[in-house]
Amino acid sequence: GSSGSSTHLSTILKQTFTSALSPIQPMPTMENVESWSYKNAGIIAQQYTLSATAHGLSTCMMEGYDARRVKEILRIPERYGVPLMV
Repeated sequence: GSSGSSTHLSTILKQTFTSALSPIQPMPTMENVESWSYKNAGIIAQQYTLSATAHGLSTCMMEGYDARRVKEILRIPERYGVPLMV
């Protein structure tokens, strides 16, 4: 769909600007939006579980579930991914 093309376009734009600015100022390597989003979801989930533990609640991060069924049951649009659950 259109989200795939916009993701691709944003990745190309980031790479273009990184390449253009690298000779002027050292720039970090740019990765695709999905990879960046999944890493950040993991960081947020870790903070969430640590905060819950600090308040006396037990939590657990999960992966290895049927993401297609989770998205169907929770009515999550196709353009979104489910990298993990807490």
